[in-house]
Amino acid sequence: MTLVLAKDKTLEAVREALDARRTIGSYHGYLIGMFDLLEGLFDACVSTEKLSVVGKNANWQLRNNSSLIFRFRIGSTDYILLPFTSCTLTRTSDITSVDVTVLNMYHYENTHPVFKLELK
Repeated sequence: MTLVLAKDKTLEAVREALDARRTIGSYHGYLIGMFDLLEGLFDACVSTEKLSVVGKNANWQLRNNSSLIFRFRIGSTDYILLPFTSCTLTRTSDITSVDVTVLNMYHYENTHPVFKLELK
């Protein structure tokens, strides 16, 4: 399947997106495309919310607002966000972002993209 990132729902917009290579391939749960398109997709699908602060630690909810599955790594921990589910991330409360390696995305041959996820 190919995701076509058109600006609106017209045939002309779809043609323009294809010509501009604003597409993401999907195959057996993997997403393949240009880095900036994958980053935009991840940012649009995954949201963060601070749940609580306990001592020096803060708990964050990572929510998948899409029908896609995301497998990713933060530090040495692997996470799976199924469609329309969430998970909890605990970090020191002074952390404002984390690097996320998305394991079911590829932006270059055998290379997973690493995104900076803002904790807000």
